[in-house]
Amino acid sequence: MNLDLQELKQSVRIADYLGVEEKEKEFFINSPFRDERTPSFKINPIKNTWYDFGIGEGGTIIDLIAKVENVNVKNAVKRLRELAGEQLSTNAKIHTIKKPINEQNEKKNIKILKINKLQN
Repeated sequence: MNLDLQELKQSVRIADYLGVEEKEKEFFINSPFRDERTPSFKINPIKNTWYDFGIGEGGTIIDLIAKVENVNVKNAVKRLRELAGEQLSTNAKIHTIKKPINEQNEKKNIKILKINKLQN
C-alpha cells in the first residue's frame, strides 16, 4: 500500500481510532487524555482533525497517534500505515465525501431479483 501522506491522514478516521461514533459535522467527546464531565475534545470529521480545549492542542490523526501512544512523529506515521493497512485489508472503505445520487438515476439502476424472508 503506497498512500501519500495526505491520503494516509484521511485513511483512518479519528473517530474510528478513538472508538467513537462519527457525526457529519464537528462534534465534541470527552478527552482521551483525562477524566472530564463536560466534553472538550472537538473532532472535525470533514478535515479529520481534532482539538482538545483542555490542553490547547490539536492536529491531524498523526499528531493524535503520537500523543496517545507516546511516540514520535516517525513512529506515529508508521503506526498509521499499519492501521490503514488493517482497515483496507478488512474491506473498510476510505471515507470520502460523496455527492448525493440523483433519486431518479438511483431508481433506474436498482433491480430486485428475488425477495426472501429473513433468516438467521
